[in-house]
Amino acid sequence: EAMACGLPIIATGEGGREELLRDNALMAPYSDPAALAEGVAALLSNPEKMAVMGQVSREIAEHYSWAAVTESYLSIYHDLIDSSHAPRAARQGL
Repeated sequence: EAMACGLPIIATGEGGREELLRDNALMAPYSDPAALAEGVAALLSNPEKMAVMGQVSREIAEHYSWAAVTESYLSIYHDLIDSSHAPRAARQGL
């Protein structure tokens, strides 16, 4: 939600978010509140960097909009339907 609002991100390195965290995020070690506070202070002291990171966040979030996700699912479903109509030998790679 923060990314969709065009905000920069400060996250802990728990993993699993690599596709979302690029030039839009600062990373802080897990269980290190001082590092998290330093990241917040660093961004607040640099509004230009905050704006650039926020724009990158917004661009990344666009790829995960409901419209984009719907198109991805429809593409998968169409591929599955098309493959189910292929002759049996072709489906089995023969």
